[in-house]
Amino acid sequence: MTGHLSIGVDATTWWNKRGFGRFTRGQLGAMLDDPRGHRFVLFVDQEPVDEMIRPNVDIVRVETSATVTDSAVADGSRSVGDLLSFRREASSRPLDVFWFPAVYSWYPVSGRIPTVVTFHDAIAEHFTRLVLPTLRGRLFWNLKVWLAKRSARHIATVSEAAREEIVRYLHIPRRKISVILEAADEQFHPITDEQELRAARSNLGLPLDRRLLLYVGGLAPHKNLAGLIEGFARAIGNGGLDDLDLVLAGDPKGAAFTPMLRNCAP
Repeated sequence: MTGHLSIGVDATTWWNKRGFGRFTRGQLGAMLDDPRGHRFVLFVDQEPVDEMIRPNVDIVRVETSATVTDSAVADGSRSVGDLLSFRREASSRPLDVFWFPAVYSWYPVSGRIPTVVTFHDAIAEHFTRLVLPTLRGRLFWNLKVWLAKRSARHIATVSEAAREEIVRYLHIPRRKISVILEAADEQFHPITDEQELRAARSNLGLPLDRRLLLYVGGLAPHKNLAGLIEGFARAIGNGGLDDLDLVLAGDPKGAAFTPMLRNCAP
């Protein structure tokens, strides 16, 4: 393909609070900021946000019974009707290529449209019962992943380690996978102002005079936070770390594969 393209994008993951939602907002936002003459058609299941409203963007609002943010989790599922609605809308457009920022929200599109599907990892295959504890969840996930990888013209992922994991557990040829690196949002930068640092600790109820070991991320079982807590307790028990506190930062009620902290008793 050469010249200016009409690029379809599944933008339903924009509203997700997990890593692939942040990835979608970062990557898609950068693409829209620098379109290079391409036109984007965004398929959404919610009211579009202001960042999506651009001269080079068409937005297709698909009416569904539930949003992807609510249904694409371990204890939920998307209705066949919703999948068909997305397929119908996407397949009816004159698109040159279609991009899924995450396999979680994949749906079938016309075979005439080459698709690129982003697999962020193979954790659900590597640690299946921690991520998908129910048989129903595993069956639906396995079917979706099999269809997505079979129909995709190409696979994208976010690191060399993730690519190796995908090759091993999903049996996708390495030549079919490209690494597209993630980048930190502009809001993440070092803070050196001591007054600002002390105010942040005070606002969070953290001690001002102790060192912190900080974990930031999901609080789901497959993150092995139980192992982190147990290891930290052992290290403290061995002495020499009396001025160190462990801080877990995350949303225990956030959108996730499995209920947060189920296996993470301190």
